[in-house]
Amino acid sequence: MKRKWIAGLLVAVLCIMAISGCGTKTDKTEEQTDFASLKGNAKEYDMDTIDIAMDNKLKGKSVVVLGSTAVDGYASEGVGVAEFIETYYEGCKVTKVATSDDATISTKGKDSYVDYLKEQDKDAEYDFIICQIPVEDVTQKVDLGEVSEEDIKSSDANTNTIYGAMEFIINYADETWGCPVLFFTNSRYDNNGYDKLVEGLSTLKSKYPYLGVANLWAKDGKYLVFNGISDEERQLYAYDNVHMTKAGYSQWWGPKLGREIDSYLKKYYAEGNAEEYDMNGLTPMENSPLAGKRICALGSSVTYGESAFQQAVGEYIAVRFDATLTKEAVSGTTLADLDDTSYVSRMKNNLSKDDHFDLFIVQLSTNDATQGIEIGQISNSTNLEDFDTKTILGAMEYIINYVDQTWGCPVAFYTGTQYGSDDYSNMVQQLLQLKLKYPNLIVLDLYSNDAFNDISDEDRALYMSDPIHPTRAGYSRWWGPEMERQLMDFYSN
Repeated sequence: MKRKWIAGLLVAVLCIMAISGCGTKTDKTEEQTDFASLKGNAKEYDMDTIDIAMDNKLKGKSVVVLGSTAVDGYASEGVGVAEFIETYYEGCKVTKVATSDDATISTKGKDSYVDYLKEQDKDAEYDFIICQIPVEDVTQKVDLGEVSEEDIKSSDANTNTIYGAMEFIINYADETWGCPVLFFTNSRYDNNGYDKLVEGLSTLKSKYPYLGVANLWAKDGKYLVFNGISDEERQLYAYDNVHMTKAGYSQWWGPKLGREIDSYLKKYYAEGNAEEYDMNGLTPMENSPLAGKRICALGSSVTYGESAFQQAVGEYIAVRFDATLTKEAVSGTTLADLDDTSYVSRMKNNLSKDDHFDLFIVQLSTNDATQGIEIGQISNSTNLEDFDTKTILGAMEYIINYVDQTWGCPVAFYTGTQYGSDDYSNMVQQLLQLKLKYPNLIVLDLYSNDAFNDISDEDRALYMSDPIHPTRAGYSRWWGPEMERQLMDFYSN
């Protein structure tokens, strides 16, 4: 009788443990060992079925893939991100540094990426580190921390915070192996803490221009549909919010990572981004009309320097004209005020009215042309409330007048070079018409001069990462000098 009572008690305890989640891994649904039975782990989704990189810049190179259970392949029979990278970049050597248990990027958890990295061979010749940003730190409520304002060594980083640990990894990789780091996020699900973490990555990228970020968490937009998959696809790809099946890695996460890594490597190894084209090597002009003054550059990826490690138009003008730069640039954004990332919205919300600017530079965005946004009409007014900012021209007029009324400085709109878009060509023509309404408007026109755009194929390969985005050489040797000439024409008259 006593044995039956003890046995019954043991069964009850085990049931309570199962219900409460004791013995399960953090952020996983109920423990499952027969992962082979999942549809997403069928043989048709093995890594040997994927296409390999067409422009393989990692062939013959050594890559570390650092992460936790999502990298280890918890729900995909040990096949995850590392295996995708090794297959996709055929001929590269992958060192997989992952744990079968949940680990934190910070040193607050019992297993830390920081410690994993320190255990790697310091004498190895690693070319690239790809690092997962886990959800576990958020689950354990680890402090996000702040990105340090000054340049630091890895030993100075506060690895008890998430951003501190990420700064450690960036600097340790550079100090130890002289190689860059690319962080990749989780795909999107309902997690406010992780959402806040991802939002802060822009600050980290601003401090570390050579940092790569593959943002699988990004919100969906008109041209961004990675997270907008169907329920059926999600059941195939994902075991839970964090752990993918083989199909998830080979058909969903993997291809997105491949595109992001390809884009990063293209600019990292681009001849036009060589050290000789660094903006810091430029010499300030003598007797600059903007010496000691402040300029602001507002725009999207071309102003951000997406393909030039954040050195772009604003940096060129700031160095050459011996001025101080404030840059407000977010890739993928539009002039037209369609959401809170637009030029108009960011100008109003992110730039203080108490600031002082002597020149306000604005990019004529190619995104408005690409997205087919209504161009609108030039108005008969200069009142802010009269402009339809959901149109391209309405937004441009709003910016011109807002800057004049707020900071009282000249506005310089600059165009891109020719790239075969009738819609963008029309935007340039309308910008030139705006010049007739606003005589003090500066137009830095790189588009209309056919001779300026007629360069050799060799120069174009050096100057441009694609038809829209320059490399550092493109900004410093092609676009910049012409913009400087046109700007000096304005100040000389």
